[in-house]
Amino acid sequence: MPTDAARGGQDPSPTCAAAIYVEAAGPTGVVLEVWDTNGNRRFGAVRTVNGNGNQQVTTGEFPFYQDHQLQFRIVMQGRGDGGPNFVRLDDLVFQCYS
Repeated sequence: MPTDAARGGQDPSPTCAAAIYVEAAGPTGVVLEVWDTNGNRRFGAVRTVNGNGNQQVTTGEFPFYQDHQLQFRIVMQGRGDGGPNFVRLDDLVFQCYS
């Protein structure tokens, strides 16, 4: 597999993905980001969940580069209409593939 010069020539394999389940009272924007400890945003995804039970938000696959101390950031934007609002986050998963 080719190496990435931007990461000091490190082999990017394996690839990994992050996912979380979100349950919301109504349409809610969710941002799921993966950061390294140097403050570099590694990968992110923006999704809208529609309020119909648990829905998975996933980043899709990205190169791992053997970063063993990753941080996750989750940002949510609710409906803003004064109606009932709640967001439940469940089961953050980080999975790698060879």
